[in-house]
Amino acid sequence: MDLHLEFLSNEEMISYLQEADMIILPYRKEFDGASGPLCEGAYLGKMIIGPNHGSLGVMIDKNHLGYCFESENSESLAVCISNALKTEFVYDQYAK
Repeated sequence: MDLHLEFLSNEEMISYLQEADMIILPYRKEFDGASGPLCEGAYLGKMIIGPNHGSLGVMIDKNHLGYCFESENSESLAVCISNALKTEFVYDQYAK
């Protein structure tokens, strides 16, 4: 897949989300709420990798949507992605 650094239309965004195996949300600590990619990814049953702080971490953990990493820590994010790639992830009944 090619790298596209541009604004995505709604159709392109949905297409990319449908093609993805996981949705990675490297948000900073100052962002603490549900985001469009989080909601769309969960709706599509995608593994969510997101920060462990605030309501974002709670949403991911409590709803079994994927895995969390330490906010603003690139090493923690790298380890989380590496571990996620080694794990078969399927939404359980709670996540659904």
